[in-house]
Amino acid sequence: MSSPKRSSLSGERGAAAVEFALVVPLLLTLVLGVTNFGRFFNLQLDLSNAAQEAARYAVFAPAVPAHPSAAQVADIAVAASSAGLVASRVVVSGSCAIPGSSVTVTASKDLDMNLVFGSAIHETSGKAVMRCPG
Repeated sequence: MSSPKRSSLSGERGAAAVEFALVVPLLLTLVLGVTNFGRFFNLQLDLSNAAQEAARYAVFAPAVPAHPSAAQVADIAVAASSAGLVASRVVVSGSCAIPGSSVTVTASKDLDMNLVFGSAIHETSGKAVMRCPG
């Protein structure tokens, strides 16, 4: 009687291995999806914060002797970012030379998203618009 138990146990082990092989890709996809979403959301928040800080600087910086240049505003965005933002990916439009106008700062960066069966590059950006006083 002991030999039928052994064969049923070995059959159950085989079934467990097949179930494990079917479930692992789904779990791996789920874990990588959550991780990629977290990385994307963190980068999005960082870029939005950097753009907001740069726009605030462009609007409220002392205008002595002149308003900050686009390069100075881009440098502020780079300094405010912890994601390795480069100044060439920061676009500044508008100026406070005319009272009541607005300044728009857009910061962008590519994010390499690791997928189960490869990777994809997704461009992420943050944008801030502030109205100049006056």
